[in-house]
Amino acid sequence: MNRVLVSLNSASFKGGGIFNQGFPSPRITNSTITNNTAAIGGAIHNSGSLLLANDTISNNTATEAATSIFSESGSINVLNTIIGRDAQSAIASLSGSFTSGGNNIVTDSRNSTGFMNGVNNDQVSENNAIDPLLGTLANNGGHTDTRALLTGSPAIDAGNDCVLTASCQTAPALFGLSSDQRGRYQRKVGNAVDVGAFEAGAMPLESIISFGMVPRPGSPAFFSGAIAELTSVTTNEKVYSAVNPFGAVRFQNIAADFYIFQIKGKRAGISAGPFPFDFDELPIVAPTGQFNPTENLSGFRFIIDWSKSGSR
Repeated sequence: MNRVLVSLNSASFKGGGIFNQGFPSPRITNSTITNNTAAIGGAIHNSGSLLLANDTISNNTATEAATSIFSESGSINVLNTIIGRDAQSAIASLSGSFTSGGNNIVTDSRNSTGFMNGVNNDQVSENNAIDPLLGTLANNGGHTDTRALLTGSPAIDAGNDCVLTASCQTAPALFGLSSDQRGRYQRKVGNAVDVGAFEAGAMPLESIISFGMVPRPGSPAFFSGAIAELTSVTTNEKVYSAVNPFGAVRFQNIAADFYIFQIKGKRAGISAGPFPFDFDELPIVAPTGQFNPTENLSGFRFIIDWSKSGSR
């Protein structure tokens, strides 16, 4: 799971937001888990292997144990994540054994092991003595609501940059994070990435992606009236752009993601095919360094659908 909001869910027994029972090595990254409730494990109940990285887990409730996370068995590796500041101070946020990957903010470590203040760059307290200064769940840009970091939050610039390049020794299975939960916003602003799913002060990523479709030698192609479609594999959101008569198409403000690319249109004049692709421009981003052309080009899957195309 990446860039996901888990909110307003409930369970009568275990795992109000997420119930993980033996699923093989799931990862939850760049996600917010808030306003969920259960008897045990208001946000998460785990009895398998779980990796949490750059998540915000807060303001969940439980009636019996662990307002945030109940670790019954297995392992939970936690990195760059905010846990706690839940609605009920009488019930501890955590229960069970955890492995700190470093740079976490845990506001209530009672009834748990694995987190110690100052060790692995963790900020840890009991009874919510640490306040991560989170805003309310709101539309701060992007596809899902987030909880912004307020001015003075101890989460700002307190993360480990290894998440940008998937080089975290404590989390070798982690993919590189190129944006925060909102998708079109930088993952790093300032001296280091922020802890949690939200990057304070981040600006939208201004990526530009252009394709030039080149026919086989001796087989000219005409693309008048064709429409190009990018579909996000993560969110299924579609972005459209017209194809010019020479086969060039340009998309702007595209989030760092994996996409399926298709050409559609009844009026598209296609004389022969299939046609190989030739890139006439790599993705560009401002500011530089937030969008990796090599990673994202290798992530594209190209599909051409000629079924609705005419010919001339």
